[in-house]
Amino acid sequence: MKIQATTLAQNYGVKVIFSRMPVGVTEHWVIVFEVNGNNNKFVMFQREWLGFGTPDAGKFIKNTRSITVY
Repeated sequence: MKIQATTLAQNYGVKVIFSRMPVGVTEHWVIVFEVNGNNNKFVMFQREWLGFGTPDAGKFIKNTRSITVY
């Protein structure tokens, strides 16, 4: 999953900072992205990455949430 996200993120100018299995939160996997203030590119990346509008949409990822850090 990380390789796919990293490759696709690079196409949108989004950088994957780290990707790990978390402890103490409900998510099964946490990926931290650096967007450098360009939220529109991040939204476009996220839509493509999650496969919105495709038959496989949500096959591996059931829920996401974004936490903005400044």
